[in-house]
Amino acid sequence: MTTIKFTAEHCPTCRKLSTALDSIGYKATKEIEINESNINVARQYNISSFPTILVLDDNKEEVKRIVGLHPLSRYKEVLDKI
Repeated sequence: MTTIKFTAEHCPTCRKLSTALDSIGYKATKEIEINESNINVARQYNISSFPTILVLDDNKEEVKRIVGLHPLSRYKEVLDKI
């Protein structure tokens, strides 16, 4: 499984999520900061809001998507299964 965290520099919610995920020792396989230079990556994965965490299977198919800020228990529920 692969996890990708999409964030944006101007996003205060993204900063809160990063702090919260750091507190539980979570690191995404890949972290992508969306800006003008890589907006096509966001389009490729249909990212319309930040923060977004995608969980992809070994075939690069989406298994789970978490959009926005949620209680840590929600992230643990999803990420502990990886």
